[in-house]
Parts: sequence; C-alpha cells; structure tokens
Amino acid sequence: MSDFHLAPSAIDAGYKVSSFENIGSTSTEAMRAAKTGVSSNHWFVSAKQSAGRGRMGREWQSVKGNLAASLLFRTNLSPMICSSLSFVAALAVYRAIIGAEVNSQILLKWPNDILAMNDNFEQPAKLVGILLESQILPSSEQALVIGFGVNIVSAPKNLPYPATCLTEIGSEYNAKEFFESLSKHWYDVFEIWDNGVGIRKILDLWRQNAAGIGKSIAITNHGKTVSGIFEDIDETGRLVIRTNAGQEFISAGDVHFGDAASLREL
Repeated sequence: MSDFHLAPSAIDAGYKVSSFENIGSTSTEAMRAAKTGVSSNHWFVSAKQSAGRGRMGREWQSVKGNLAASLLFRTNLSPMICSSLSFVAALAVYRAIIGAEVNSQILLKWPNDILAMNDNFEQPAKLVGILLESQILPSSEQALVIGFGVNIVSAPKNLPYPATCLTEIGSEYNAKEFFESLSKHWYDVFEIWDNGVGIRKILDLWRQNAAGIGKSIAITNHGKTVSGIFEDIDETGRLVIRTNAGQEFISAGDVHFGDAASLREL
C-alpha cells in the first residue's frame, strides 16, 4: 500500500482514503466498493494505474509518480444536479494546481479538463483529466465516482493534442503532496456546492478561469460538428455556442478551439 493522506479538514469532515502502490483503475475500485456498501466521501488513490480510462472509453495513461484519484459519492439527488459535480471537481483541482506554485496560466476547459499555458507552449497543454461515472445501487442510491488523472512528473507522448505535467511547469509537488491539497480543496468547493444549492456560485467561479469564452470553437459529438462562438455556459452547465443559425446548447462533446476545418482535439 502506498501512503496517501487526507488534509486535516477532510478528515474532520469524515472523508476516508484507501491508497495503493499500483492499481488497474481507481474508479473501477471505487465503484466496486460502492456495491459492497462502502460509504460516501471515500477516496481511492494510487501513484500508478494500469487500466485508467478517460471520456468516451479512451485510455488514460498514468505512470508511476503521477496521480490517479477517484472519489465515491453516494446520493439520492437527481442526475442533473449531480452532473454539476464535474465543475466542482475542476475548481478543486484548479485550486490545488495554483497552490502547487506553477509558472503557467491554468485554464478550465469545458466540460472537464484542465490546461496549462505559458510562453514555451504553442497552445494550451492538457494537465488533468476528470471523469464522472455513475450507477444505481440496489439501495436505489446513485453511486457517483469522480475520477482525477493528474500528470505530476510526466505527460503521455505521441498524443493528438499537447500534454504537460506539474514538474514541467515549475511545481515541486509530488503525488502525495498534491493529493493532500486536492482533498482539502475538494472539501472547500464541495461545501460551496452544498448539495446543489450553490450550483450558480460554482458555475460563476468556473467561468472566471474558463478557456475560450468569446472565441471560435467547434464541438464534435458522434460524428456531428457544431462551430461558432463560445458564448457562455448556462445554469445547468451546458455550453452555449452562437452559430449562424442562432444559439445552440451543448450537453456533451469534444471541444476544439479554432475553426472546424483545422480541428485538433485537446
């Protein structure tokens, strides 16, 4: 077992952690635990995972020294309310990165990525991926697992988009230090969310550091591409895009900055 620790405020709030030296997938382990009755607010953390996954079933590479962390949340709240936890997750990891003393601008990319930008990068580079997964339990509760993949010491190579890591952007944090900070900031932002009562405040905070608002954008989903100007996110977190035909509201998809004719996935 690897020895990851929670922040004191998270411990006081009743959060728990199970840590591993190596694991297939922290999110798989968290969902398995939910089915065996493990309580809400339980973290599953590893310094290496061999079967990580990203959005739409894509592989997520996580070598030793990076951070794979998944949080189990059990709830009877509606799926629409729970979906806003992706913004809670983004804000929590954003605050943890800022606290890690990086030398880059950190941007939030809809729906659930974190990017870094500095003078050495031609375009923003992916630093963190976030994935929400859910299942209905026999108790009729919803088990929601929020997965974080954080590039701490290295970033994957040969990807169709640029990627970076904390070490490359000036931070000296290791995975254990970063996780403790993340557990603190998750608790802080989760308290603002307040079981969905604070969704509007969460979305306002997210907008303040969002990538691409007011700029050209293209969204691809199931082979369909919508291009226009990224105007905003609405009160449910949907992306609002201004096209030649008017406004469109997007609930899911891959975001590309720039013209659709020259798409490069980020």
